[in-house]
Amino acid sequence: MGLNGAFMEYYWPYESLAGISGGKNVGTPIEAVIQAHVQELETTFAGWEQHSADPRERLLRLLVTSHDEGNMLARYGCPHGSLCQELDKDDNQLMRIASRLFQVYLDWAEAQFRQLGKNEQEANDLAVDLISSLQGIYLLTNSFRSPELLERKLQRLEMGVRAL
Repeated sequence: MGLNGAFMEYYWPYESLAGISGGKNVGTPIEAVIQAHVQELETTFAGWEQHSADPRERLLRLLVTSHDEGNMLARYGCPHGSLCQELDKDDNQLMRIASRLFQVYLDWAEAQFRQLGKNEQEANDLAVDLISSLQGIYLLTNSFRSPELLERKLQRLEMGVRAL
């Protein structure tokens, strides 16, 4: 697969949406892409819930997934973060829709921290800390084209999760 193919697979892995065109307002295909990403996240998180009863292990799985995507993150950045950044530049309505992506991450992470015995505020704060740390390191990894930078940060995050 060529570079363009890898890029499209990473950012647009939804072949069924490729035919959406013409006659529809510009938000419709973008909303469909966002919804596909949201559903993919929800399915992934539900699978992790079924696979492990331990919320700490599920949080660590998020970090392992980031590690597994290191080269793609270094080359293209985070598809969810990039999408939200681009939509925020032009359309507030689409940005509100796209923010659902991050809300899925935050809600899921907060639920994991709650299951670890954290109160609502602490679980929320820990979720925001984790997801914002990941998004920040994804941006730096992409900016410096450095999977090694991602790996170092993921190791630090893993230590923090294990210490909970």
